Amino acid sequence: GKKNNPITFETYGGKEPATINGKGDSCAIYAYNKSNFEIKNIAVTNHRDIVTKRDIFNGIYIVNEDAGALGNIYLTGVKVFDVNSSYEAWDDGKTDQTRYYGGVLFLVKGTKIPSSFNDIKVEGCRLENLSRTGCNFKSEWSNRSASSDFGDTLGKGIKDNWVPWNNIVFRNNIFRK
Repeated sequence: GKKNNPITFETYGGKEPATINGKGDSCAIYAYNKSNFEIKNIAVTNHRDIVTKRDIFNGIYIVNEDAGALGNIYLTGVKVFDVNSSYEAWDDGKTDQTRYYGGVLFLVKGTKIPSSFNDIKVEGCRLENLSRTGCNFKSEWSNRSASSDFGDTLGKGIKDNWVPWNNIVFRNNIFRK
């Protein structure tokens, strides 16, 4: 899609939203290095009958890997439900990685090109019964201190690599267990 003409994925016909079922796979909807799209009036589920510590997954998983600034991404009137990813980390609690799995995850990763999401809107969505997390945002471009600038050494071999995200709107959503 284009900034003024995004690709729209939405239910066509009928009164009930179309359902995309991930059937316990890593995610039901996956967007890798994509901009200029809207997911609208669709239901998303990703349920597995038996879940182990290593079973971590999402309903919607949007990834930016070394793609610079991606944006113009809208989730409007989407229902994400019954995603039963693991609550328990596969490393027996040494990290808290399960917080990134459940309903919707926006993830920025990579080390080559400073990257971010800009112009993201999650509006009028219903997120329910989503194991640990309804919606989360994570970036590997997030190291900084209160007084550092990009490239400064922060200690322990870590450098300030913070890239801000801009124009993130979260409005009129409902979250339920």
